[in-house]
Amino acid sequence: MQHSFQKGSFMRFLYFILFFILFPFSSHAQDKQEDAKTEGVNQFTKKNKKEIIKEVKSCFKSSNYKKANEIILNAFKTFPHSLNDIDMCALEMNTQYQLYQEENKKLFLNNKGDTTAFFSHLYQSYYYGLRCDSLSSIIDKDQKKGKYSTEVSNRLSSLRNNLKSGGLYHLKKQNFKEALPFFDIYISTIGNPRVYSKTTGSDMNGDSVKTYRMALHSAYGSQQFKKAMDYLPVALTDTTNRDVVMEIGAKSSLQLGDSLTFVKLLKDGFSQYPQNDYFCANLIKFYHDHNDFENTLSVLNKCTEVNNANPKYWKLKGNEYLTIDSLDKSIESFQQVLKLDSTDVEIIAKLGDIYRLKARRFYQSANLKIGSPNFYKNRKILTDLYLSSMSYYEIVRRQRPDEPALWKEGLREAYYRLNKGKELRMLEKH
Repeated sequence: MQHSFQKGSFMRFLYFILFFILFPFSSHAQDKQEDAKTEGVNQFTKKNKKEIIKEVKSCFKSSNYKKANEIILNAFKTFPHSLNDIDMCALEMNTQYQLYQEENKKLFLNNKGDTTAFFSHLYQSYYYGLRCDSLSSIIDKDQKKGKYSTEVSNRLSSLRNNLKSGGLYHLKKQNFKEALPFFDIYISTIGNPRVYSKTTGSDMNGDSVKTYRMALHSAYGSQQFKKAMDYLPVALTDTTNRDVVMEIGAKSSLQLGDSLTFVKLLKDGFSQYPQNDYFCANLIKFYHDHNDFENTLSVLNKCTEVNNANPKYWKLKGNEYLTIDSLDKSIESFQQVLKLDSTDVEIIAKLGDIYRLKARRFYQSANLKIGSPNFYKNRKILTDLYLSSMSYYEIVRRQRPDEPALWKEGLREAYYRLNKGKELRMLEKH
């Protein structure tokens, strides 16, 4: 009895192990069967293709192009492979073209059409026409090669100019993301024989450069900086507002982390358009940040020469001279700022600081002992420096009495060194 019990227990254990070993394989096989069923449902067959085309053509007969479009787009979603079927793409090309024509008629007759929809249908018709053209080169043996070539060519040729109009329509509204596809598809088909089959030359209107410029603006506006740089070389061949194009190129290259192109465009832009603040300011910043003070001052000298009446560049120049401790040059630049804007308190305070610094340095280096050979001369120089410093600080005090951080410490030192006890005592009361 004991032996029989042990044998039964062993068999149950063996079945238990086999169950866990075989169960995953059984489950996997079942999953594969389910996947096969799903693939079968979504497989684009000749039968369901025929049914779809029949349904769409029925809609065409009743001029219900909106319904026809819904059927085709649903087919593309349900059967992804149908997007690679030339008959389906040709059907969508013509459906979108009919919708485009309907909107065109509304706009022409009573101005009640939807302009956005009008251009959208135009773009989609063009897109699917190009897709047909692309598919014609890899068409399978069951379909007649080149069967839609004339039809596609007619569509692409007739719609081409309106592509630019669609892009311009969105660009004027600053809908950059919507404008870009119109310009992009136009540019990408320059020289396409299917597009130009009924024209001469490689550009239908001779204005492809302007289209590149509009594409550049759209790409930059939609933050597609790589695209913008692709359009830049051709866009730069247009001399109209070329500095704006160069500026967009510089900004795009900066966004892409391409410092070499960024600096090159800044240099070229500054050389050709020194009055453009973008090139000046950014080139100055670049050189300054890299401690290249010689080139920084070279740019600033050109800026103050070209923009002599702009205090901003004189101010930057004065600050740059301060950075390299060229105090006298800094004073000259800041005094030029005050000639252009006598109310610039910041610069007035800086002049007070510079003269105080010069006075301190002179005090430490000069021989100011009574009886020394140059005592009176040195004493006069020191006094003049502190008088200059004091005069600037007092102007700041009058204009900004509620900001003592700008003038109080400087005045305290100047009054002390100039032996102005009365003024010093009055200062300390405040």
